Amino acid sequence: MRKTVLILAAVLGLTGLYGCGKGKQEAVYDTVISSLTQEQSYAYVEIGEDALPLLLVADGTYDYGEGIQAAIACNVYDAWGGKVQALREIASDGTAYPISFDQDGIYTAGGHYVARYLPDAQNKKLAVVEFASEVFDKDGNASYTSSNQEGEEQTDGDSSVLDVLFEKFGNAKAVDFGK
Repeated sequence: MRKTVLILAAVLGLTGLYGCGKGKQEAVYDTVISSLTQEQSYAYVEIGEDALPLLLVADGTYDYGEGIQAAIACNVYDAWGGKVQALREIASDGTAYPISFDQDGIYTAGGHYVARYLPDAQNKKLAVVEFASEVFDKDGNASYTSSNQEGEEQTDGDSSVLDVLFEKFGNAKAVDFGK
């Protein structure tokens, strides 16, 4: 009996902690959320070990399968010192490339590019920390360009950097904007 009571207390305690965290998220972003139209949807995205998740707001969503309401464009918000700030709008190039995330960042993509973003607390913006693209000339020859976390752009001899970034995007989870 005592063991059952301890387990029940632990479950209720964890549920309470989860509820408090969610309430804190909603309280910080309440001004943004309360101003949304009926057509807009939002999602919280936790990246790394930030104290608060990012808030993503989409003007439209689509069914990406498995109950996920995905988006190809959204505005990203963060809160520093309790003050909410719009960081930037990000977009992918079609429904095959939903805005996705993992512990390493938020991803957008298209048929010939991938970008990874992270919040930059020092400059109060959402920064592109990795980017890779493929461009074809008039003869159909591909050239590859990428940039790294230091913002250094380089011309790549092959598609290996783009392939690695596409793999990261493919393993990331589509952001669920479902209500």
